[in-house]
Amino acid sequence: MSEGQTQQIQQVDKRAILAVILALKEKGSFVLKYGDIEDALWDVVEDADEHHKLRDAFYDLLYDQWITNKRNLRLIYYIYEDENDSSEDRVVVSPAELSNEQLRVIEEVVGLLNYLPYEDDEEAWDVVNMVINSFIRKWSSENYVSDSFAYTAYVLAKTYGLSVKVIDSDSPYGRTSEELASYVLYSIEDTALIRWRGSAYCRVPDYSPPTCGTWEFAEENEDDVEEGGE
Repeated sequence: MSEGQTQQIQQVDKRAILAVILALKEKGSFVLKYGDIEDALWDVVEDADEHHKLRDAFYDLLYDQWITNKRNLRLIYYIYEDENDSSEDRVVVSPAELSNEQLRVIEEVVGLLNYLPYEDDEEAWDVVNMVINSFIRKWSSENYVSDSFAYTAYVLAKTYGLSVKVIDSDSPYGRTSEELASYVLYSIEDTALIRWRGSAYCRVPDYSPPTCGTWEFAEENEDDVEEGGE
C-alpha cells in the first residue's frame, strides 16, 4: 500500500466502515445500496446531525474514487449512480483488492441494466447482483481468500483499523488467544461478532485462516449461523 493510500484510509471514519460491515451482514451480498449503508449507520450514530455529516463525507469519498479513478479506498468500490436518489446508488465490497480490469468487468455487468427486459428495476438488479456476487467469489478463490461475507467484514475491519478482539476460542492458551485454536469468536468494535472454525494447523506457518476453515457471522449467546454467502 502506498503512503497516500495509508493516509487516505486514516481519514476514513471508522464508524462508516462499521456501517458497511453491518450492511454486509444484513443484506448478505457483496453489492450494497448506499441506502443500506445509511440505514446501518443509524445503529452506529444516533445523532441526526452527526449521522448526516458522516453519511455525506463517506459518500463523497466513494464518489470521488469513482469519478477520478483514484484508489482512495480499499475493498470498497462505488459502481453505479442513480440519477434520482443517491440511496439507490450501488457499492461493491470485496474480500480482496479488485484490479482495474475486474472493475471494468463489473462496469460491463452493470451496463446490462440497459438491456434486461424487466419493468421492475429491483428484478433487474437481482440479476446483476447475482452475476457480480459470482464474480467476486471467483476472484476471491483465485486470490486464495475466503469468499464469505464474514471474512470480508473481518478484512475490512483489519484494513481500516477497527477494533478486532478475540472474545472466545478453544485455544489451549486461553479463551482470548488465537494460537493453536480451531475455534475463534471475534468482536468488531464490540458490535459485530464473527466466528472462525478450522483445524488447529491453520494457525501454523504456511497456512492461514483466510484459506483454511470457515468464517460466519454470529449472534451473541447464539450458536446459529447468520452467514448468507458460503
